[in-house]
Amino acid sequence: MEQLLSVAATRIATMYHNNPVFMFLFDKFGKLLHANQQAMHHYGGPSDCNGCSRTITLESLFRRGVYPGGEAEMHRAHDEAVDAIFGRKVKAHHHMQAYISRKTGKTKWGELEMWPVHDRVTDSDAMLVTVFNMTQRKALEAQLQDQQVTLQQQNQELEKLNEIIQVEKLRLEQQNTTLAQNLAAVVQEKLTPDAPFNLNTPIDEALLVLRSLMMGEQPPVQRLLQLHNMLAGCTTELRQPINLEQQLIQTTGADSEVAASMVQLLQASSARGRIMSASDVTDGHQRVVQRASGLTGSVAQHDHLPSAITPVVERMLQDAEHNWHFDIFSFAEATEGHTLSTMTFYLMKRGGAMTKFGIHEGSLCSYLQALEAGYNPLPYHNSIHVASVVQLTHMLMTHGGIMKAKVVDDLTLLASIMAATVHDYGHSGVNNDFLNRHSHLFSTLCCANTAVCDLYMVMNCTAVANMKSLQTVHYKLHVGVRQCAPAWCDEAAHVAVSAAPDPSP
Repeated sequence: MEQLLSVAATRIATMYHNNPVFMFLFDKFGKLLHANQQAMHHYGGPSDCNGCSRTITLESLFRRGVYPGGEAEMHRAHDEAVDAIFGRKVKAHHHMQAYISRKTGKTKWGELEMWPVHDRVTDSDAMLVTVFNMTQRKALEAQLQDQQVTLQQQNQELEKLNEIIQVEKLRLEQQNTTLAQNLAAVVQEKLTPDAPFNLNTPIDEALLVLRSLMMGEQPPVQRLLQLHNMLAGCTTELRQPINLEQQLIQTTGADSEVAASMVQLLQASSARGRIMSASDVTDGHQRVVQRASGLTGSVAQHDHLPSAITPVVERMLQDAEHNWHFDIFSFAEATEGHTLSTMTFYLMKRGGAMTKFGIHEGSLCSYLQALEAGYNPLPYHNSIHVASVVQLTHMLMTHGGIMKAKVVDDLTLLASIMAATVHDYGHSGVNNDFLNRHSHLFSTLCCANTAVCDLYMVMNCTAVANMKSLQTVHYKLHVGVRQCAPAWCDEAAHVAVSAAPDPSP
């Protein structure tokens, strides 16, 4: 039995002395009573007969630490531990301390864990102390603390960002409310009968919207609102513009006289868009002047009668005033051979040429019809081509930025329109080279490098102007030929124009 106890004691002693945890036993005065071999080896110092170091005391364990408060803080920690174990007899007391490693010189952390025990050898109270290496734990705690600080900073930044987002959200909500109110106001305005000037019929507008949908496009809200207004305002006739008479009178973009004339034309036409009969145009010149220009008085009778002015022609003329892609061929079919005179008269009237330069409208109509009659029915250089040039000249001058930039005046605008009107007058369908090679009469009258066709145009236009009834209007328009004809034929143009007598007193 004693042999078995001796074996067990030996094994316990082996486990105790090789335990990596440092273990000490102190009396109530802090004197070392016993320590395991690992503790003795680490702390060192001479041993007495009982194997205890005479230099290791409870106070030396505390003095090993580094305290921010110095010696005083070390003594307070030591006294607190003694009072806890021997005075208040707590079950356990812990003390964390930093110390400097003797090997590496780095700061490490250790924990002193103390328990009250009874020493059977001295039959007195004692303190069992173990020292744990807490460096890794402290490193982890420091790392976690740093991460916590970082998270707190990020949290503060997120809170600030959240405040900014809330402010921006409030601003966007206010902006959204304002936009919604504006949209409601716009919708309310667009749904009223006072829509912008529009000559499209409900059928035309519906077809445009359907075409956009078939092409995979999203029609603008403005177009959908416009179609809504049209369909809501029409009765049974879907191929007539809605409230055209009211639009013509109320719109600020149309001349009052022109608007009144077109209203008269609409009232004179039947609801089915009837084209005027032959009896309606017995005094055709008077009807053209009154309806295209808004005149209320009578004018002289003329033999050259233009085509009937129908609502279709009216819409085309208004479109020609603003459209860069005007369909001149459809207009030619609608005007029945009077394409050039109708187009030129309308654009000159809308440009205010009659008022600004004192041109008599009846004489201008006759002059334009006489010019139009001088164009040959050629495949290209015909009156339809010239009407297209007149319309594009108007677009270039009025919508191309020339008049807006004020680089030219109204006289130049009139000259440009007239030059476009007469630029192919009497054209034979062949070029200058052909006339020169065949020794044409006019080629023999011109000097070298002279454009025969252009000179021929100037002389023929002058011949038309020499008609007694047209001398006055030509005298006021001949500046167009002189200003816009090429410089090399200026002298010829001067001679030709001078052949017309001056009608001024």
